[in-house]
Amino acid sequence: MAINLLEISKNAVTPAIISKLSGILGEETFKTQSAVKFTLPAIIGSLINKTSTNDGAADVVKLIKDGGYDGSMLSNLDTSLFDNNKFYGIINSATGILSSLFGNKLKDVTNLISKESGVSSNSASSLLGFLSAIVMSLIGKQVNGNGLNANGLSGLMSGQKSFLSGLIPAGIAGLLGLAGLNKITTNVKEYQSKLKKTLQDSKIIAMAFNCSWSTPVIFPLEKLQ
Repeated sequence: MAINLLEISKNAVTPAIISKLSGILGEETFKTQSAVKFTLPAIIGSLINKTSTNDGAADVVKLIKDGGYDGSMLSNLDTSLFDNNKFYGIINSATGILSSLFGNKLKDVTNLISKESGVSSNSASSLLGFLSAIVMSLIGKQVNGNGLNANGLSGLMSGQKSFLSGLIPAGIAGLLGLAGLNKITTNVKEYQSKLKKTLQDSKIIAMAFNCSWSTPVIFPLEKLQ
């Protein structure tokens, strides 16, 4: 079963870390939390797109190795937020990641996150860098721990599609070409809705015959002739 990188990323960004981020950025906590909520799926969705080709997956593996994203920073997140130099050092180091994932759309993505969450564009930019470093560290931990090559990474990221659950804001999804990932969730919800309706219809039919809806109705053969 594929690991859920979105859930692991959300768990890594604890309420205490969000509070510290808010203090550094000068933002209200609820706005920072909202920005994190929108930013993580956008990063992971972009990584899914990027790693869908061999060249793209190879680029991400290289970024992981060159940036030293082996997962070690995950145990020092609190410490990095006590030191502004360390915090902004992480952001500056993530410049290559953001350029690779978003290209010339980075400014538009930043502005959309700002608009959706209420944080300033500067804060959105900082959060994009910081959170991308966290996500890359989580992926790097999987790559190093399981000896994944570009093909292995592509498979890992492909398995993340169903976990995004339509969490990418429509504007960002459209800008980055990720609307298809939201559509996957829509299809799942449509299926669940149809299944629920089918079960309800089955219950109504069973009640008409005065029996338990979970019990099959059996008619004597002679009554069917």
